[in-house]
Amino acid sequence: MESLKCLGLGVLLPTPPRRDARRGSPSSGATPRFYNMRKLALDVGSKRIGVAVSDATNTLAQPLTTIERSDLSSEVNQIKHLMEEYEIDEIIAGLPIDLKGEHGIAAENVDTYLNELEQAIGKQIIRIDERLTTKIAGNMLRAAGLKKEKRKKVIDELAATIILQSYLEKK
Repeated sequence: MESLKCLGLGVLLPTPPRRDARRGSPSSGATPRFYNMRKLALDVGSKRIGVAVSDATNTLAQPLTTIERSDLSSEVNQIKHLMEEYEIDEIIAGLPIDLKGEHGIAAENVDTYLNELEQAIGKQIIRIDERLTTKIAGNMLRAAGLKKEKRKKVIDELAATIILQSYLEKK
């Protein structure tokens, strides 16, 4: 994997690893890596999982994809692929706590699923309150003039984006 070099104002450019002139192998004093690994957010629903990813500076969240719920192993494979592709170091998931601040049936179901997912991917998942994120995402999409069919395709990714942006702003 290539090393990255930090050049003023946080601009990151790839640089090739330094080579030992005698052997042509990477030297032991290779350039250290100066970049943040990204964050991945999940909005877990009963039919779909919305996925969002942070930028390399962990400042902005952006929608990534929607995973259709089918079976745990398929979902794990897709999430692992995204973790590898985007160099993810933390996973954040929304926990649907009710308006009274209590963990209802939906929160228990999501928490159980997240426990299974943690075991399967071998990584802890940070849980945060996601009250009304899907409702907020729906309102944003309606305000943008999207029809119901198009809203349905992107609402979960947008909810995951809201979850992740909230997490990034609190850090």
